[in-house]
Amino acid sequence: MELLLIGTIGMASSAMSRCCFSCVVQINKYKKRLTKVTKEHNAEARELLRLMGVPVVESPGEAEAQCSELVKGGVVYASATEDMDALTFGTPRLLRHLTSPATKKEPVLEITLTEVLKGMELDMEQFIDLCILCGCDYTVNIRGVGAITALKLIKDHKNMAAVVEHLKKDDKHKSEHINAMEASELCVAGA
Repeated sequence: MELLLIGTIGMASSAMSRCCFSCVVQINKYKKRLTKVTKEHNAEARELLRLMGVPVVESPGEAEAQCSELVKGGVVYASATEDMDALTFGTPRLLRHLTSPATKKEPVLEITLTEVLKGMELDMEQFIDLCILCGCDYTVNIRGVGAITALKLIKDHKNMAAVVEHLKKDDKHKSEHINAMEASELCVAGA
């Protein structure tokens, strides 16, 4: 019995080694496709664009926030990004899939903020709160709260303060640190 167990462990170990080697080969294959963009690359790209007569705008903070301001000011038509944060920054128009490879055959999608708000029956503050509840760069995700639950919570409770109070009463979230309120205050103040 002991011999069989040792043989089985040896076979499993050998199979695991082959699998790990295969994973390392795959990782190295994909690593070769990556390009690490440095500050020097960015500076060279800006300089090249300027030499070509293309205006360059450098953002002091989030690029999506800067793009949103350019759209609001009528300087550009839309924000072109895959990052939906541009909508929370108040961009009136968002273009997605603008840089998708031709092989994907994805049409460019234009999203209009007023239509999104109207369709969801939310005001801007509620929309920002909804996005925070769905998960964002500034908070931890709240266990058990996805897009559908987040929308229901905002519809039922109207604002983040009431949602957080409601969640704190729920046994499932009692011990959980919910920092969504701080994120909401920061985002709404910036909107």
